[in-house]
Amino acid sequence: MKNIWVLQAYGNKEVFAEAIWCLASAWIADSRFNEHIQVVIFTDDQEYLESRLPFLADIDIIDLNQEKLLNYKGEFNFVHRVKIKVLIEAHEKYPLSDVLYTDTDIIFDESPINLFKKIETGSAVMHTNEGALEGKGSSYLNRKIYHQLNKRHIEVRGEVIRFDKSFTMYNAGVLGINKTSAEEILQLALNLTDNIYAQYPKHTIEQLAFSYAMQKNGSIISAEKETVHYWNLKEARPMLQYRIEKMYADNQLLDRASWAKELKALDLAKWSEEKSTFRNFSPLKRALLRFVKKDWKVPQELQLPAESSL
Repeated sequence: MKNIWVLQAYGNKEVFAEAIWCLASAWIADSRFNEHIQVVIFTDDQEYLESRLPFLADIDIIDLNQEKLLNYKGEFNFVHRVKIKVLIEAHEKYPLSDVLYTDTDIIFDESPINLFKKIETGSAVMHTNEGALEGKGSSYLNRKIYHQLNKRHIEVRGEVIRFDKSFTMYNAGVLGINKTSAEEILQLALNLTDNIYAQYPKHTIEQLAFSYAMQKNGSIISAEKETVHYWNLKEARPMLQYRIEKMYADNQLLDRASWAKELKALDLAKWSEEKSTFRNFSPLKRALLRFVKKDWKVPQELQLPAESSL
């Protein structure tokens, strides 16, 4: 029985491009990973994805049509609730498999098999530790969430849940869940998301819910060594799509050397970190850097050529 790697890609071709880039990075890191891992993709365009992923021998593509998508977003139309619901559906289909989920804007520096080795120990995996909710070094967003939660009554299945200052928030761009605890973690994450989002509709509530559900069931191990999460670099999407379409037209999607060259050409990790560093400066420092023309700008490598039709 293979373990499963779940992704969701729907809505527009730029998101598909991220998913293809993610899977290609894993293929370059380990050309045989698909022999041991079942890739499961929830999408609304099966034909397009299949045509751009010839390097994967085994993909389970599950329809994510508009009716299902609206249902998965729930009463409050929360887009990140879909992540939890597709994971529940995938686990129900593959109950004997450990589960890895990645957002599409993830790149693998190592084989995804290495993450499953962590998951097999019983530990949960999330992308990175984002610090305590409150205290020295806490982010503005974490502190805001903490003070908002203190005003709310949060109860799940008869249990009142409280978040203290030391509670650690993890980034949910990567999620790894052992099969023995998957049902419990996913259901708790869903219930907690629905309860909190109804009172405090913040985009990171699903991440908070996963951080809580996983820590309640044990320890969390970071996936930073194996992966890069360029979540703040949406400017890369058109270039990813452009390069993939060019490779498709040139019949290069099965050529490992071409893929390795493409992945190396775009230093998404570096540019994401540089943008994040700039955004974390104070408003005054950002204004000064803009004045002297040293602010963060979209790298030339991400500028589409004039002849592009995208």
